[in-house]
Amino acid sequence: MIMAVSIVLYVNIFLASIFYFVHCDGTYCDKYQCEYSLFKKVIELESKLDSLEFRLEENRKESENAPRSGGSTYVRWGRTTCRGDSKEVYNGYAAGSQYRQSGGAANALCLTKSPKWGRYTSKVESGGAYIYGAEYSVYMYTDWTYLHDHDVPCVVCQVPRSDILMVPGSNICPTGYKFEYNVYLMAGHYGKSAASEYLCVDSLPEKLYGGDGDKNAKLFSFVQAKCGSLKCPPYVNGQELTCALCSR
Repeated sequence: MIMAVSIVLYVNIFLASIFYFVHCDGTYCDKYQCEYSLFKKVIELESKLDSLEFRLEENRKESENAPRSGGSTYVRWGRTTCRGDSKEVYNGYAAGSQYRQSGGAANALCLTKSPKWGRYTSKVESGGAYIYGAEYSVYMYTDWTYLHDHDVPCVVCQVPRSDILMVPGSNICPTGYKFEYNVYLMAGHYGKSAASEYLCVDSLPEKLYGGDGDKNAKLFSFVQAKCGSLKCPPYVNGQELTCALCSR
């Protein structure tokens, strides 16, 4: 008798396991109710997963576009884009003092394409300083005549390294430094009255669209070696100098 009762009990438990499921709160549901409930939960989880993947993708894009912390920046003269692992901060217009103005600033600037004004006057004041666009002055070079009198672009690049080194006279970086870009040394024309600085301009320079014509602006000319106090060899009289921009 006891054995018969046990068998009936086991059969009932087995049947219940097939047709009923226990909720966490101790209540029961039949098989089809629980399947429907589980199906709804799977759909909800898939929706949450899709939402999570979307947020992760948005965070990844924001991280890629966010300014890097640390590192350093440099100007890539003569180009509109950065290269390698460098990240563009902004691209703009090479600019500086006009080549005949003896009191002008010597350094060149990479001006933003999106100026924001503070207080200003509506006319050109005679007692101030001026800034002009820059143009290539390379009419004497057959391979570069397509650039002559065209305006010079520039781009500010950021790299995840803190040490930026310009190596004038060589297009190879010292041991331990990473090569950023290959360039020629350029500066203002020696016969003009305005001071200038030596800059590393990309060896494959671009020009600004619609920026041709002699506008008497800041000039970018190739730098040639002049023997005398400059040791020749290793330098060669009249030869155009290269330079390298390096980082580590």
